[in-house]
Amino acid sequence: MSTSKFLFLPAHLLLMAVLFPPSVTLAQSIEMPVDHGTTPAQPAGGSFVTVGSDAAACDFTDLQAAIDLVPSGTEIRLSSGLSHSGRSYLVNQFSLTIRGGFSSCTSPLPAGQTTINVAGNNGAVITVANDVSDQAANRTVNLENLRLRGAEGVLGSGLVVFGVAGKLQVNLRNVEVLENNRLNTGTGGAGILLQTTGLSSINSLSPMLTIDNDSIISDNSTTGDGGGIYLNCAGQGTIGNVTILRMGSAVVRGNSANSGGGIAVNRCRNNFVYGGGAIEFLVPRAGFLNNSASSGGAVAVLGGGELVMRAVEFDGFGDASQAVLIATNEASGGGGAAYVSGTDSRLLLEDAYLFDNSAKNGGGIGLANGGRVDVLRLPGSGRCLPVERALLTAFYPPCSVFEGNFASEEGGALAITGNAIVVMSQTFLRENAAANGGAVLRSTNSLPSETQPSPQVRMEGVVISGNRGNLIENAAALDVFDLRADIGLDLIHSTVVDNQANALIRASARADRETRINVFSSILEHGNPLVERSDPIGSDMQIRFDCVIANKPAAELDVDNATVYSQIDPRFVNRSNSDYRLREESPAIDYCDMGLAQPQFEDIDGNPRGELWLGAPPITPPTQIPGGRFDLGAYEAQPDRIFSDRFQ
Repeated sequence: MSTSKFLFLPAHLLLMAVLFPPSVTLAQSIEMPVDHGTTPAQPAGGSFVTVGSDAAACDFTDLQAAIDLVPSGTEIRLSSGLSHSGRSYLVNQFSLTIRGGFSSCTSPLPAGQTTINVAGNNGAVITVANDVSDQAANRTVNLENLRLRGAEGVLGSGLVVFGVAGKLQVNLRNVEVLENNRLNTGTGGAGILLQTTGLSSINSLSPMLTIDNDSIISDNSTTGDGGGIYLNCAGQGTIGNVTILRMGSAVVRGNSANSGGGIAVNRCRNNFVYGGGAIEFLVPRAGFLNNSASSGGAVAVLGGGELVMRAVEFDGFGDASQAVLIATNEASGGGGAAYVSGTDSRLLLEDAYLFDNSAKNGGGIGLANGGRVDVLRLPGSGRCLPVERALLTAFYPPCSVFEGNFASEEGGALAITGNAIVVMSQTFLRENAAANGGAVLRSTNSLPSETQPSPQVRMEGVVISGNRGNLIENAAALDVFDLRADIGLDLIHSTVVDNQANALIRASARADRETRINVFSSILEHGNPLVERSDPIGSDMQIRFDCVIANKPAAELDVDNATVYSQIDPRFVNRSNSDYRLREESPAIDYCDMGLAQPQFEDIDGNPRGELWLGAPPITPPTQIPGGRFDLGAYEAQPDRIFSDRFQ
């Protein structure tokens, strides 16, 4: 007999979906942003002038003089032998290329970078500008092989891009922006400040700013937002066919700010980071690392802005073989890795590793005031391969992982304050911790329902393991999910085991709020109560289990409904090694129909849901749906590979 499975979806499930819908149907409404426009090829040939200290061999001895006098479109080559320090430079309503790294004015090819250091002056190193009156032509400025450093004060930025979205494009190639300090200002953007002054949809030039795989944004600081990069579209917003930022697998490290130590996005949409890279001999080759802020250690998305971070290669940007890295960042307030706040603010992560980030609340991500986070795998990604480690080097193949994030108060992986939305699928949440509870999620909403809607969270196809509700190793205290006041939570086709905490889910309600918690088609194992609840008179709380295998008797469940529930060993492949796939005899195989779960994604390995098992008959559980086709937990059983390949 074949040991394969085939897809089978009974027709009656459509009726069940209508009668018993999950509380959160967010996955059906995921909008995937589009990166518009192409990146111009690196200029080749054409006219150029040289700038250097040798007046006889060089066309200019002063960079600003060259910028002011050459025709539009000219390439300016900088000799490393001339000091380009102690002043700021302006490119205004003009197209050109500034290329550094030439050892002399007669050198045919660049080798290395040229440093432009404003040496503490109160001004940007380079400012590129156009405005709404400059409508004659599109402007393209290329900056290559440069190190921009030393800006200081209220205007201190390494690079300022100031102009009309759709009419101006600035391209960074092999540029390092470092050690700039923008102080005593609410604007921010110590490394790079991009400020839109208007919008143009006619013959739009897109994207507005590109940063290639070889660039580095490091050790910049500001008292405003965006220590490394600040994208500010306040007053204009952005339009659908103009990309603001396209960034490759550059390094963003050691930057600090009020919000968004690495990058802050305020109202700008259509911003894309194509991550991917390794840590080689303890040196990161890509990613957001060691940044700090009051909120959003690495990333802050504010005011209706949008940021997409995905592990793909697009138009020469990124590395599809490596995951996005957001690691070892710190926030004194919310969101060690990222903070998302404001109506329609959104962060979309596809195949990203978030590890060893820390914050007061939300060691991984903090959300507030209408923010949204989508944590997904790229379509067709398949099984996650393990991290490859050797000789102080680590390679991170594409996968979606929250690991080792820590909250000094609450929400080790995630913290929500007020209304917000989280959609998470095919993700590993492991070894996250919180000192005061909510090892995976803490949610609270203090405003009355007529003022603010409830937070909404959907987790589908996730593995939640090894998380701790407090700091003490092997202690059983506090909770994995700490849900306060109100929430809509769906935990769908997930595996939640081997966590150290008091209750798996602690839910408390208020008289003026509505709480809906659904655990469907999942496997739960916990050493303490699965649910502890507090719903006073007048509150509206409903907790439902459907198609669940767990290690507790049904009589001990403090839930409103527990249908098709079994207390039985799920039979994992290798639990001691954190392999939570299902053995061939697992009673979780073909346990349920689509029922209330209505899965929107493939399983965590990228296999289709709802396939009929044709292998050896599994153990019959105490209860199950006759003729069911859907396995419980994060994995759909695949007998041909259970013992043959590696796992994440």
